[in-house]
Amino acid sequence: MATASTTAAGAKTSSIKAGQFVGMMFFARTLTHRAHLQTTSYARHMALEGFYESIVDLTDRFAETYAGRFGIIDNIPVSYPDDGSDILEILRKQHDWIDINRDSIVAMAYTPLQNIIDEIEGEYLQTIYKLENLK
Repeated sequence: MATASTTAAGAKTSSIKAGQFVGMMFFARTLTHRAHLQTTSYARHMALEGFYESIVDLTDRFAETYAGRFGIIDNIPVSYPDDGSDILEILRKQHDWIDINRDSIVAMAYTPLQNIIDEIEGEYLQTIYKLENLK
């Protein structure tokens, strides 16, 4: 059952948002792997490979760290709508969602998890840069 937890500092965090976040990372991995296999551009192929290889480890680290503080995330969605958008647009939208919701995913006061979210955002931004600029 999804609940809100309170940190020692009194900040609240929601396992519902954390579950959505982890589920979205799993979906991003699948979509970028698919796009990686479908592209004929070497630069795009390598940029997407770098993303899907690193996002799994970062997501796992986030989920395990979250579980160590707040308990296991028991509500991770396994499916998201695939509207057929270009992978670059999908990554931009997902990054924007993370940026907007990061303090709902876990309280800003809980820096170990926020640092992992920073690394995830960095992976998104680096991949976006590569897809936009490296041909």
